[in-house]
Amino acid sequence: MIPIFFFEHIFNLLVADVRIAYLAALYCKIVAPGMLLFFIGADYAFLAASMGVTHFGLVTNASASLFHYCCSYVLCKYYHWGMYGIAISTFLHFVVRLFVPIYLAQINEKTKKCLIPLSDKDSWTGFPQIIKLAGVQIMVSVMGWWAFDVFTLLASLLRDTDIAA
Repeated sequence: MIPIFFFEHIFNLLVADVRIAYLAALYCKIVAPGMLLFFIGADYAFLAASMGVTHFGLVTNASASLFHYCCSYVLCKYYHWGMYGIAISTFLHFVVRLFVPIYLAQINEKTKKCLIPLSDKDSWTGFPQIIKLAGVQIMVSVMGWWAFDVFTLLASLLRDTDIAA
Protein backbone atom coordinates (compact mmCIF):
# COMPACT_ATOMS: atom_id res chain seq x y z
CA MET A 1 0.00 0.00 0.00
CA ILE A 2 3.03 2.31 0.15
CA PRO A 3 2.76 3.25 -3.56
CA ILE A 4 -0.62 4.81 -2.76
CA PHE A 5 1.23 7.84 -1.37
CA PHE A 6 3.03 8.38 -4.69
CA PHE A 7 0.06 8.08 -7.05
CA GLU A 8 -0.24 11.81 -7.62
CA HIS A 9 3.47 12.18 -8.41
CA ILE A 10 3.33 9.22 -10.79
CA PHE A 11 0.29 10.62 -12.59
CA ASN A 12 1.89 14.07 -12.80
CA LEU A 13 4.76 12.47 -14.72
CA LEU A 14 2.39 10.64 -17.08
CA VAL A 15 -0.28 13.29 -17.68
CA ALA A 16 0.23 16.90 -18.75
CA ASP A 17 -2.93 18.22 -17.09
CA VAL A 18 -2.49 18.60 -13.31
CA ARG A 19 -6.23 18.35 -12.62
CA ILE A 20 -6.50 15.02 -14.43
CA ALA A 21 -3.48 13.72 -12.52
CA TYR A 22 -5.10 14.81 -9.25
CA LEU A 23 -8.41 13.12 -10.10
CA ALA A 24 -6.67 9.91 -11.20
CA ALA A 25 -4.66 9.82 -7.97
CA LEU A 26 -7.78 10.52 -5.91
CA TYR A 27 -9.60 7.69 -7.66
CA CYS A 28 -6.74 5.26 -6.99
CA LYS A 29 -6.43 6.29 -3.34
CA ILE A 30 -10.12 5.62 -2.75
CA VAL A 31 -10.36 2.41 -4.78
CA ALA A 32 -7.06 0.72 -3.83
CA PRO A 33 -8.13 -0.48 -0.34
CA GLY A 34 -11.28 -1.95 -1.88
CA MET A 35 -9.20 -4.17 -4.11
CA LEU A 36 -8.10 -6.18 -1.07
CA LEU A 37 -11.77 -6.78 -0.28
CA PHE A 38 -12.34 -7.84 -3.88
CA PHE A 39 -9.59 -10.47 -3.71
CA ILE A 40 -10.86 -11.86 -0.40
CA GLY A 41 -14.34 -12.23 -1.91
CA ALA A 42 -12.86 -13.79 -5.04
CA ASP A 43 -11.19 -16.43 -2.87
CA TYR A 44 -14.62 -17.49 -1.59
CA ALA A 45 -15.88 -17.77 -5.17
CA PHE A 46 -12.78 -19.82 -6.13
CA LEU A 47 -13.35 -22.10 -3.12
CA ALA A 48 -16.94 -22.67 -4.18
CA ALA A 49 -15.96 -23.28 -7.81
CA SER A 50 -13.40 -25.87 -6.74
CA MET A 51 -16.24 -27.66 -4.92
CA GLY A 52 -18.46 -27.66 -8.01
CA VAL A 53 -20.61 -24.70 -6.90
CA THR A 54 -20.09 -22.38 -9.84
CA HIS A 55 -22.87 -19.83 -9.43
CA PHE A 56 -21.04 -17.75 -6.78
CA GLY A 57 -19.05 -15.83 -9.39
CA LEU A 58 -22.11 -15.15 -11.54
CA VAL A 59 -24.26 -13.95 -8.65
CA THR A 60 -21.43 -11.85 -7.24
CA ASN A 61 -20.64 -10.18 -10.57
CA ALA A 62 -24.28 -9.54 -11.42
CA SER A 63 -25.20 -8.09 -8.03
CA ALA A 64 -22.04 -5.99 -7.72
CA SER A 65 -22.41 -4.65 -11.27
CA LEU A 66 -26.04 -3.70 -10.70
CA PHE A 67 -25.11 -2.03 -7.40
CA HIS A 68 -22.20 -0.19 -9.03
CA TYR A 69 -24.40 1.10 -11.84
CA CYS A 70 -27.14 2.32 -9.47
CA CYS A 71 -24.70 3.84 -6.99
CA SER A 72 -22.72 5.60 -9.73
CA TYR A 73 -25.92 6.97 -11.22
CA VAL A 74 -27.12 8.36 -7.89
CA LEU A 75 -23.76 9.81 -6.83
CA CYS A 76 -23.04 11.41 -10.21
CA LYS A 77 -26.50 12.37 -11.42
CA TYR A 78 -28.17 13.53 -8.21
CA TYR A 79 -25.25 14.51 -5.97
CA HIS A 80 -22.99 15.76 -8.79
CA TRP A 81 -19.88 14.24 -7.20
CA GLY A 82 -18.23 13.45 -10.54
CA MET A 83 -15.02 11.43 -10.31
CA TYR A 84 -15.25 11.35 -6.51
CA GLY A 85 -18.68 9.71 -6.79
CA ILE A 86 -17.37 7.14 -9.26
CA ALA A 87 -14.49 6.32 -6.90
CA ILE A 88 -16.81 5.92 -3.91
CA SER A 89 -19.16 3.80 -6.00
CA THR A 90 -16.29 1.59 -7.17
CA PHE A 91 -15.06 1.13 -3.60
CA LEU A 92 -18.57 0.17 -2.45
CA HIS A 93 -18.78 -2.19 -5.44
CA PHE A 94 -15.72 -4.00 -4.07
CA VAL A 95 -17.39 -4.18 -0.64
CA VAL A 96 -20.41 -5.86 -2.26
CA ARG A 97 -18.03 -8.24 -4.04
CA LEU A 98 -16.69 -9.21 -0.61
CA PHE A 99 -19.97 -9.77 1.20
CA VAL A 100 -22.02 -11.53 -1.49
CA PRO A 101 -19.73 -14.60 -1.74
CA ILE A 102 -19.38 -14.73 2.05
CA TYR A 103 -23.16 -14.74 2.38
CA LEU A 104 -23.51 -17.36 -0.35
CA ALA A 105 -20.89 -19.54 1.36
CA GLN A 106 -22.86 -19.33 4.61
CA ILE A 107 -26.13 -20.51 3.06
CA ASN A 108 -24.80 -23.17 0.66
CA GLU A 109 -24.66 -26.67 2.16
CA LYS A 110 -21.44 -27.72 0.39
CA THR A 111 -19.40 -24.64 1.26
CA LYS A 112 -20.82 -24.18 4.75
CA LYS A 113 -19.06 -27.38 5.89
CA CYS A 114 -15.64 -25.95 4.89
CA LEU A 115 -15.87 -22.66 6.77
CA ILE A 116 -13.88 -22.37 9.98
CA PRO A 117 -14.74 -19.59 12.45
CA LEU A 118 -12.01 -17.00 13.00
CA SER A 119 -12.10 -17.80 16.72
CA ASP A 120 -10.72 -21.28 15.97
CA LYS A 121 -6.92 -21.41 16.32
CA ASP A 122 -6.64 -23.56 13.19
CA SER A 123 -8.01 -20.73 11.07
CA TRP A 124 -4.79 -18.77 11.68
CA THR A 125 -2.47 -21.64 10.71
CA GLY A 126 -0.46 -20.64 7.65
CA PHE A 127 -1.63 -17.02 7.82
CA PRO A 128 1.78 -15.57 6.80
CA GLN A 129 1.81 -17.76 3.68
CA ILE A 130 -1.73 -16.65 2.83
CA ILE A 131 -0.70 -12.99 3.10
CA LYS A 132 2.30 -13.61 0.84
CA LEU A 133 0.12 -15.35 -1.76
CA ALA A 134 -2.48 -12.58 -1.54
CA GLY A 135 0.24 -9.99 -2.15
CA VAL A 136 1.44 -11.85 -5.22
CA GLN A 137 -2.14 -12.21 -6.49
CA ILE A 138 -2.77 -8.48 -6.05
CA MET A 139 0.46 -7.52 -7.81
CA VAL A 140 -0.16 -9.83 -10.77
CA SER A 141 -3.73 -8.58 -11.20
CA VAL A 142 -2.78 -4.94 -10.88
CA MET A 143 0.13 -5.34 -13.28
CA GLY A 144 -2.24 -6.95 -15.79
CA TRP A 145 -4.69 -4.07 -15.49
CA TRP A 146 -1.92 -1.51 -15.77
CA ALA A 147 -0.43 -3.26 -18.80
CA PHE A 148 -3.81 -2.99 -20.52
CA ASP A 149 -4.00 0.71 -19.58
CA VAL A 150 -0.46 1.39 -20.81
CA PHE A 151 -1.16 -0.32 -24.15
CA THR A 152 -4.39 1.66 -24.47
CA LEU A 153 -2.49 4.87 -23.74
CA LEU A 154 0.21 4.00 -26.28
CA ALA A 155 -2.42 3.11 -28.88
CA SER A 156 -4.03 6.50 -28.40
CA LEU A 157 -0.74 8.13 -29.41
CA LEU A 158 -0.73 6.37 -32.79
CA ARG A 159 -2.03 8.12 -35.89
CA ASP A 160 -5.20 6.90 -37.57
CA THR A 161 -3.20 5.67 -40.57
CA ASP A 162 -0.97 3.56 -38.29
CA ILE A 163 -3.97 2.02 -36.53
CA ALA A 164 -5.68 1.26 -39.85
CA ALA A 165 -2.64 -0.60 -41.15
